[in-house]
Amino acid sequence: MSGRTLAYRKVRYKATLRTLSPVHIGGGAAEPACRYVIDEERKKAYVLRESFVAEQYASGRITANEYYRRPTPIQRFPRDEKERAQLALYELKAPSVAHSLDKEARPFVRNAFGKGYIPGTSVKGALRQALLFSHIFQDSALRMKWTERTRALIGEMKKSNPQTAGAIRRNKEHARPLEELFRNTSGTERPDPKNDILRAFSVADSEPSDNGFTLAAANIFSLSGGALKPMIQQQRNGQQTRSAPLFMEFLDPGVSFCFSIDIDTALLDSLSRREGVRFRNLIDIVGALKDHAEFTGSLESTFFDEFDNSGKLWKKEYSGEHLDENEAVIRLGWGCGWMGHSLFPMLAYGENDVAESPKSRKALVSGSGKALSLLGYATLRLEEE
Repeated sequence: MSGRTLAYRKVRYKATLRTLSPVHIGGGAAEPACRYVIDEERKKAYVLRESFVAEQYASGRITANEYYRRPTPIQRFPRDEKERAQLALYELKAPSVAHSLDKEARPFVRNAFGKGYIPGTSVKGALRQALLFSHIFQDSALRMKWTERTRALIGEMKKSNPQTAGAIRRNKEHARPLEELFRNTSGTERPDPKNDILRAFSVADSEPSDNGFTLAAANIFSLSGGALKPMIQQQRNGQQTRSAPLFMEFLDPGVSFCFSIDIDTALLDSLSRREGVRFRNLIDIVGALKDHAEFTGSLESTFFDEFDNSGKLWKKEYSGEHLDENEAVIRLGWGCGWMGHSLFPMLAYGENDVAESPKSRKALVSGSGKALSLLGYATLRLEEE
């Protein structure tokens, strides 16, 4: 019996991600406050093993209300580091804002041993966005075609109210043609997912690490009266509180993770014969990231110059200036919605406009609620192994 061997040629690249700002990539359901122990003296937060928390709850040492709203008191936690290691799954840095934890906190994505990592799917999604943006950015005919659609969608958003906003967000009609740009087959076949060009492209999860993480607070800031103001006002029993509205585990700036990216060049050759988004190697991918970062950086710089009274949120390094040819800025995780920050402005605003949509930005905050830092910025360096 004879058969044909499928062509398979793989090229592997080394990727290094280095964070420029705090990054949060969600790891599933929020954890109740009692999973955390805050050691103010050592400025650390410990995340307790579920078995210990369950034992505390079963014995009545944690009430139903405390389960969600109160960290486990430090007095119940041993001072000896070896004993702490037996009870805690992992530990985090805890600045002063963490001491006011009084609700659930959103963990960073972690493996079963409590070590954080960067999921390959998150990186691949960001690369997909950059390839799509760059493709439309460089194709004037396609850009004109999408301009009308985008302005109509933004018009719907501007006229939305609480009753209609949900339906507009759930409507994915605008997304389907964008996805087809990765699967376009020149009309000879249906734009089936099996023809998606990124099937030739795989991104591994990074190596796990338990270093460089902080329990901190965040809020959403919205444009109001010509300035960015907190969108979420924390209240309890009808009274304003000083507690932060959102607690999260963040990856600190300046931390690096390594992982691999593989391209099946034989499959890529096969899928690249079709129209739509195209790339040949990581040089094209870095170029797409640079296109995306340059446009978004210019837009965000103008936005924050106009509307950020503090003048401290935007940093020049976020726009990707002075990087090597094989490096580019990438955005990951919570706070990095790409459609509103890149495609919509590119299609809906003139070159000299100050884009006021989207109006909201997510930021790390202090205990007093002051915005400290934008979220999700990192550099990606790609090298052939």
